[in-house]
Amino acid sequence: MTAQIINGNDLAREIRKDIAERAAKLTAAGETPGLAVILVGDSPASMVYVLNKERACKANGIRSILEKYDASFTEEQLLERIRVLNADPTVHGILVQLPLPEHIDPRKVGIDGVMKDTQRWLDNVATVVGSTDVIIFAFGADIGDWQPYTSDNPYFTYLKEKGFNIFCNVDSSKCWVQFGSNYMRQGRRNLDGYRMYYNPE
Repeated sequence: MTAQIINGNDLAREIRKDIAERAAKLTAAGETPGLAVILVGDSPASMVYVLNKERACKANGIRSILEKYDASFTEEQLLERIRVLNADPTVHGILVQLPLPEHIDPRKVGIDGVMKDTQRWLDNVATVVGSTDVIIFAFGADIGDWQPYTSDNPYFTYLKEKGFNIFCNVDSSKCWVQFGSNYMRQGRRNLDGYRMYYNPE
């Protein structure tokens, strides 16, 4: 097999063109895709990330909703905003920008939240970008401890029923891999700008 050089910029343009076309079809059918982003705190890097997401949405026909709160915003207030946005039929995706202030636990979503978010992914995102059996947990979040997943774990059982087989923790405390009889699980250190700045080692 001959090696092929992949041009990231060209590939990104193709993907965005395809997304824009699909978003336009949805809009023409009366359902404009909507992405809500919640930003808590005043991290300059997070603001840049959020503005870039907002710019990309507008360029590709996706309605962008930005909710910005100061660092004193409480965990319960954040969860309430997520509940309200989850109930909004014009919002098809919710992104909580990380990192969050230290007093907020990014993993505190509950099984109901996982079920709603997963179903919205399947209904509104997978239909645009394609299906996958990989699920990624950000910033050290997971659906269990270090022990193997079992059928007693309602998060694992639900996600398996929805077709997910590979579970990735992209900012765990160490690198590791776990193989179960019907799943693969792995953790690795994140290599984004935030992690590399604060943990250069």
